[in-house]
Amino acid sequence: MTTGELLNLVEASARAYRAGALSSMIRNAGLYELTPDDVRRITGHHRRHQRLVDAVLADFINRLAAERGGNRGESVNHLKP
Repeated sequence: MTTGELLNLVEASARAYRAGALSSMIRNAGLYELTPDDVRRITGHHRRHQRLVDAVLADFINRLAAERGGNRGESVNHLKP
């Protein structure tokens, strides 16, 4: 698998995961050491936290690309449907 193919796979997976990411984080809060207060904050400010999830996903994809000598330059908008 080439670096480009790997990044395309990761990007597609991130795009599919994105919409349910916050729900998944809340559902698995204990695994991520999130407190009940953390969960309340996520639930109460969904839009703000979705922007954070989007930024982390885009940053992670860019980091993978950079580690492999590439420059993916993915923006957050690229992950949105």
